[in-house]
Amino acid sequence: MLLRIIECDGDYWHANPKFYKELADWQVKRKQTDFEKNVIALRNGFRIVRFWEDNIINNFDFIKGIIHDLLATT
Repeated sequence: MLLRIIECDGDYWHANPKFYKELADWQVKRKQTDFEKNVIALRNGFRIVRFWEDNIINNFDFIKGIIHDLLATT
């Protein structure tokens, strides 16, 4: 079983594709860093569960449900 890490990704800083179709160079680098972080986590027995800022603000009950389910299976 993989342990979980929960991350809240800001729409701007992590380039939410819902809002950012064309990325600035620094956003491309940020996405690469996030990918590398996911790989490192998996290699060490963790899975990163990421939530977009937009979903946290506009669909909080859904996000709470996912977190609740994750906690129930840990």
